[in-house]
Amino acid sequence: MEDEFIRKLKEKYEKGEISKETYEEILKRYLDEIEEEKAEEEPEEIREKGEYENSTMGGIDELLSRAMEKMDEELKKFFPEDEKTTAEEVEEKVFKKVESKEIENKAEDKQGRDYKCAGACTIPAGRYNYISASGSVKVTGDLRAKKLSVAGSLHSEGNIWANILSIGGSAKIDGNVIGEDISSGGVFHAKIIKGERIRLGGAIVFEKIKGENVKIEGSVKGINLKAEILKMKIDGKSSLERIVAERIEIRSKRGVLRKFLGTMKVGEIYGEEIYVESVRAKLIKGEKVTIGDNCIVEKVEAERVKVSKKSKVKEVVRK
Repeated sequence: MEDEFIRKLKEKYEKGEISKETYEEILKRYLDEIEEEKAEEEPEEIREKGEYENSTMGGIDELLSRAMEKMDEELKKFFPEDEKTTAEEVEEKVFKKVESKEIENKAEDKQGRDYKCAGACTIPAGRYNYISASGSVKVTGDLRAKKLSVAGSLHSEGNIWANILSIGGSAKIDGNVIGEDISSGGVFHAKIIKGERIRLGGAIVFEKIKGENVKIEGSVKGINLKAEILKMKIDGKSSLERIVAERIEIRSKRGVLRKFLGTMKVGEIYGEEIYVESVRAKLIKGEKVTIGDNCIVEKVEAERVKVSKKSKVKEVVRK
């Protein structure tokens, strides 16, 4: 005859009220406790106490009772607020919590899970392994994932932490984006963008970008940009207050007859090796600075300076 506890647990799993991982974890712990009791119990002592002589049911009941009592200690890992310790009360609490999916949520928070959707999708806040979505995607809070891939539009109401973030379309993130590899090919709005490798194309709006290797193609509007290596190809009007990087290359997209299609207005640029074109800047400071075509700069400070005849620099200070 199937154990009542196992039967109820199986019913919850078959109805889809608990995940497979949760079902297997609780069942394994329950059966392990029973096996431990069987191995430790000495039949001779049990018979002397008269717990079972003509039937094994009495011994099994005793084992189950003890197993349930020990299970309470294990289940407190899931339910640290529980104070009751009897097997019956534990069982009651187990299924009450299962119905509210608290076990499932805690297990998934530890292990993460995969998520795939197409069309209009709403992704709950939480921890995931891999997310692949196409269409219109909304994230309802802070999200952590190994990889988040979206083809379409993404709106996140919180922060995003992802080892790999790939957006093919538009993204509006109300919070910050932090990852190792961040790429987007469309409209991209976020407060702070931090990553080792950042590749953005389209219209980018932000407060701060910080990365090791940053490549941007399109128009930007932001406050601070900091990187080790920065490459930008400007298309349209762009503006930043401050750029800091070791190596900086800012170029403009060209149109018919090599006409400049982009301009960058920036307050200050600091670096070691700097090349700019089609830039309007108050100060550019570095070791080696090259001012390309179509620039207007108030002041340049550098050890070595080259200025195009098609640009204007009001003041040059050689270190």
